[in-house]
Amino acid sequence: MRRFTPVEYLRACAGAAVVAPAILARPYLGAGRYREYQRARVARLLRHAWDNTAFYRRKYEAAGVSPADFRNLEDLARFPTVTKAELVEAIASGALGAHRGGIESVSSGSTGRVITVTHRVADTPAYAAGRFRILNMTGRLKPWSRTFYIYTSAFPASSYFGLYRSWIVPTIHDLEDTIARLGAVRPAVLCVYPSRLFEIAARLGRREARALGIELISVNSEMSSPVQRAAMADHFGCPVLDEYSTEELGWTAAECGHGTLHVWEDMARLEILDPGSDEPAADDAVGEIVGTNLHNFATPFIRYRQGDSASLHERTCACGRSFRAMDHLVGRSNDAFRFASRAVSPAFLLDSVYSLLLDDRYPIADFCLIQDSRESVRFQYAVSPTHRASLELSRRIESSLAALLPAGVAVRAEPTTRMLKTTTGKRNPIVSLVGGGAA
Repeated sequence: MRRFTPVEYLRACAGAAVVAPAILARPYLGAGRYREYQRARVARLLRHAWDNTAFYRRKYEAAGVSPADFRNLEDLARFPTVTKAELVEAIASGALGAHRGGIESVSSGSTGRVITVTHRVADTPAYAAGRFRILNMTGRLKPWSRTFYIYTSAFPASSYFGLYRSWIVPTIHDLEDTIARLGAVRPAVLCVYPSRLFEIAARLGRREARALGIELISVNSEMSSPVQRAAMADHFGCPVLDEYSTEELGWTAAECGHGTLHVWEDMARLEILDPGSDEPAADDAVGEIVGTNLHNFATPFIRYRQGDSASLHERTCACGRSFRAMDHLVGRSNDAFRFASRAVSPAFLLDSVYSLLLDDRYPIADFCLIQDSRESVRFQYAVSPTHRASLELSRRIESSLAALLPAGVAVRAEPTTRMLKTTTGKRNPIVSLVGGGAA
């Protein structure tokens, strides 16, 4: 993501101060309050999408619905769902509209298909306050607290007028230097992929890990079990809590100190559908997550088929939050690559590809990184519609990836329009064929 300009920064900080009190209070106010908030936001999104995007207007007209047909949250089911493939095409064709001066991020999720998500600067205060909630799930975050991200890319701002300062190191950064920087910053909060956290724990003994003084570790983007998080909590001497967020839907759910993964009902409206259908799943049943981002008006995601599966429950939690709980979340795991010299985590691999997209600006629209053997890796890719695949581009990709992998590993880049699928029929961006990772 790009940084805020000075004027944008001032506006974003002022906006965060305005919206923060309501966002911090809303989880404790009861279901009636958040459902009314969702209804109002969805109504506004539908009207915006109808008036400003050819994609949604055509889709709704074909389904025989319009924003006037939405009166309550149950009416949202009358509007068709959308897929990543549809939105990628709509963005490329201009059918989703254009928003100049926005904040861009990229996502592949579990499909590998790259989508560019734009956010209006005016919408970022809600994201900032929502992020604060995740960092403060244990109530320990203070204005002078430091946050350390081992992540893909930096946020548009690293502090709030010098308070709540944050540092970031890319996941693909050298592990030893990352640990050294972690020790130098001594953050109160660490945000990291689970696989990278396990690697740090393997390098640091229990005493060294606890000496870092971390008060909360937030893990995201990959699956981790309660047993794994409990083991890491014991190792580092602090809570290790799960977070579920996506570039498309934003901050979606976060785990509290009592082990409940609370849906952020004021960030996204979630529905659970029967897999492969548009019918709602039975109460408490596991189904496909379909979400509506309540704060993105630059790239609207309305009834977006996320591709992951979970169940939702009304639950009284000892933490006092009334937001629904998410259980049985699946669909975010990727494969590690195991070479003769060492294993390379999926987070490192995914961030290696993201560095090509964000830093080197390679025109990649779709990709799948595949380990064929302990000595070879294949990078399937499709270029964006305005570019052509070339031998030079393939060689540049091969050179960039080879520099990040163990010495001696052969990298082959191949342009294609048909990416490898796993045995479940779903394509992951990172696939290992060593040891039966896919068929």
